[in-house]
Amino acid sequence: MKRLWFSAVFLLAAVGFCIWEQAAVYPQCGEMIRMIDEAIEERDPNEKKDMCEEIEEEWARFDTRAQYICDHSILHSAEISVGTLKDLNNLNEEDTNEALIEAKSEIRQVLDHSAISLSNIL
Repeated sequence: MKRLWFSAVFLLAAVGFCIWEQAAVYPQCGEMIRMIDEAIEERDPNEKKDMCEEIEEEWARFDTRAQYICDHSILHSAEISVGTLKDLNNLNEEDTNEALIEAKSEIRQVLDHSAISLSNIL
């Protein structure tokens, strides 16, 4: 009987941790994806550069907390993509948009990987 109680408590703790992870990751990733969409739509190169810097600053704030709860390999690949955004000073609009789309894809992977699913719980 003790094993059943322990299993139930352990399963509830695992579900609770997944819900907490989702609550911590979802709003910030959603905000970064929204910022990237706005940057893609922007036509002024200087404004687009400023938006890219803001996205990178938002990522830095998110990354320090996400290191505790997310898979490091997925975070690392997203960090590489987002880290290239500040170095887009002299690129044309098409190349800048490609880098933004790549960063958006990586952030979406972080979001999808931390979604509540049976594989994440177990």
